[in-house]
Amino acid sequence: MRYVKYFFRDFLLYAAYAIMAWFIVAFIFGRIEYKPAAKRVMICFDAEVEQTKLSVELEKNMPVGIKQVRAYSLDYFMMDDGMIDTGDFYILPKDYAIRVEKEFAEISADMFKGDYEFLEADGKTIGILVKRAGQTGVADSYVEYKDEDYYLCFKADSGHIKTITGTGDDAAMSVFYDLLKIK
Repeated sequence: MRYVKYFFRDFLLYAAYAIMAWFIVAFIFGRIEYKPAAKRVMICFDAEVEQTKLSVELEKNMPVGIKQVRAYSLDYFMMDDGMIDTGDFYILPKDYAIRVEKEFAEISADMFKGDYEFLEADGKTIGILVKRAGQTGVADSYVEYKDEDYYLCFKADSGHIKTITGTGDDAAMSVFYDLLKIK
């Protein structure tokens, strides 16, 4: 009985050490991977995305001053709870983009090189068509879109859309043009 008592006391102590070590390692690697918003460009998709592969592809031609470009999939609950605040631009189906339109910067055709179709909501232009229903879209080999129209919308408070807001840098615009080249 005495051995069982010591075994459990030692076991719990070792388990506590293992849990502490896991938290310390996770914290250290999290700090190594973390880049502040001024040094990263984030793209959020309302679709399934091969996040690592697309991020690596976009990081091949990173804008000056940017240390990280990340592509993420959004969950529907993020839209409903108003949590759409982490990205620099979003690629969303038309109905979701219109529902959260107040989060996006107003754009105009003369801000962009090329011929694009735009999304209007509540009297302002907020998005650029990047995938038409029934057709392929941008970065189609990395993104599993649903069969609907998708629009790219720039977050109004992003620090990387100088062409649109007049402040910060144009890193998100550079990534946008790189994203358009990926099939």
